[in-house]
Amino acid sequence: MSELPCLTFALNTMNRFFPSTVKRPPALTPVLALLFGTVLLFGTGCDSESMMTPDPNADIPADSGVIQIGGFQKDELSGARFELLDARFVGNAIEVQVAYSGGCMDHGFRMFADEAVALSMPPQLAVYVVHDDPGDLCEAYPQETIRVDVTPLMDWLRSPFVVHLQGINSPSDVITVSYGIE
Repeated sequence: MSELPCLTFALNTMNRFFPSTVKRPPALTPVLALLFGTVLLFGTGCDSESMMTPDPNADIPADSGVIQIGGFQKDELSGARFELLDARFVGNAIEVQVAYSGGCMDHGFRMFADEAVALSMPPQLAVYVVHDDPGDLCEAYPQETIRVDVTPLMDWLRSPFVVHLQGINSPSDVITVSYGIE
């Protein structure tokens, strides 16, 4: 089904080179179409994989700043201790205020959205925040705002929704943030 545009292009191109006014044996037409279509299919890179919608999580590096939907077990998530202070949606991103011990090195944060969605109105889901500490031994307690692209989440749910942010290895309470709800 997804190769139909390539086959249609092959047949139209074949008819351009071999118009109906040219006498050719009837059995030769399917053979020429198959041969010409095969050459076009492999020669132009027109394949079913290139026509498929990409997975929103495909090839997302762990520290890319893009939320990961599914593909994890909550009990396998681990990270350094930190506090969730506040959160809000800004455009296609969620901004989260965090605090942690350190201050001499750059710290990373990742977000993981659970695929289990409460079928309420609006839908609700858990999002886990993980703090990646690079081994910073400083004793300051910086606060910063991290920004994570949640476009895959918005594309997936396609409606207003509620996120319950939970920090992995965080003493903070769950922070609830609404998207698209006035």
